[in-house]
Amino acid sequence: MMTVNNFSPGFAAKSLLIFLLISGATALRACDVPVFRYALERWPVETYEVTVYHRGPLARQKSEVVETLKNHSQALVPYSNFIVRDVDLELKPEPDPQVLELSPGADKPPYLVVRYPGWLKQERIIWSAALSAGSARGLIDSPLRQQIAEKILGGETAVWVLVESGDREKDDTAAGIIKKTLAGMEKKLRLPDAVTGVPPQGAPDLRIDFSLVRLSRNDPEETFLIRMLTRSEADLEQYGSWPMAFPLYGRGRLLYALVGRGITEENVSEACAFLAGPCACEIKDSNSGMDLLILADWDEETGGSWVDAVATPPLSTLASMAESSGAGEPGSGDDNSKNRLYYNIFLALALVVAVIAIVSFRLLRSGRGK
Repeated sequence: MMTVNNFSPGFAAKSLLIFLLISGATALRACDVPVFRYALERWPVETYEVTVYHRGPLARQKSEVVETLKNHSQALVPYSNFIVRDVDLELKPEPDPQVLELSPGADKPPYLVVRYPGWLKQERIIWSAALSAGSARGLIDSPLRQQIAEKILGGETAVWVLVESGDREKDDTAAGIIKKTLAGMEKKLRLPDAVTGVPPQGAPDLRIDFSLVRLSRNDPEETFLIRMLTRSEADLEQYGSWPMAFPLYGRGRLLYALVGRGITEENVSEACAFLAGPCACEIKDSNSGMDLLILADWDEETGGSWVDAVATPPLSTLASMAESSGAGEPGSGDDNSKNRLYYNIFLALALVVAVIAIVSFRLLRSGRGK
């Protein structure tokens, strides 16, 4: 039997050091995955709130519209990122100051109100409309949102959306700057070394690839998307006479807005370099931006994981660490074998503790642990 003396403080310290080295190396290797791919694989989308305001029981036709919304919501579609809330005004709920922002035509119930995800602390609604089949359809999905999802899932680094001002000269100038800069950055940028080899099984090749789509503010099918973009920052609506550019990546995540004279080669290049560079921070909330409401099955369509492939230390490295952990310890060869067994047990327990700590931290951070 192995004595307590054989499990020396030096051995325990060495085991802990190896665990920390492995954990640290894993985190560092994971950060070698470019931002756009890490976000696509690991950053879950935020949930929007769709509220149906009505007074008393809804008529059959209106009830069917609500059912359509619920059938596409997170309650029934796992990859959807909106929930539906029902508010009967006859029950005299708490006053909602945001109803003062209702759009024309949505000032009498029943109507829809859509809010940004709660963590953004936005005091504004995104969009409101009379409850109808058309408004529900425009909220759930749109042609351009599906096009954006297809481009990202097809391997594009980012999709730039140019919301036009309506002034052709301004819009064409902005589009020209973006196109020229994107073409240059595709040639200039290089992926991190860790992902330039053979892709993991089932994962797509990674490439630097940007595209630009232009969006008219008068497009009736994209009213909801336009509102999401142009209300994503508090002061954007003040610049409605200027074109706005929005880089989208990951699971339909908006990085930030470039407006008017801010659409420069330097600013576009900076955004591209960030998205194609190694992930500087694995915690989503520490990165700027916000998710859009897009109906896409990101998990199913993403393919094999680059993050897992890059983050997992090679087996040869783990083996060499385990072998070295037994060297120099007191006792015979049998004792060294037992040392390695205790080391493996210790390492497994340390990994379990680390996982519990990480999960607990994330739950507390999201509020679900309260």
